[in-house]
Amino acid sequence: MALRPLTRTAEEYVDAMAEWLTCTRLTNYERSLVTVLKEAAEKGLGEFDETRVFVLRNYGLIIWTCVSKARAEGLCKNA
Repeated sequence: MALRPLTRTAEEYVDAMAEWLTCTRLTNYERSLVTVLKEAAEKGLGEFDETRVFVLRNYGLIIWTCVSKARAEGLCKNA
C-alpha cells in the first residue's frame, strides 16, 4: 500500500493528531495508536513517516476505523 507523500510541517501533523484525539468515539486502544502518531510527529517528519508506515502496515484496519469514527464527528476531513 503506497502512502501519500508528507505535504505538511511536523507541527501541522501534531495539530492534526491532537484534533483526532478529541474524537469521543475512539476506544482507549485506538486513542493509544493516535497518541503514538502524535508523539512521532512531535519528534519530526522522519519519525512521523516511519511510524505512520509501521502503524498502517500493522494496524491498518484499526486506523481506518479510527478515521471513520473521527469523520463521523466532523474530524479528519483530509485523512
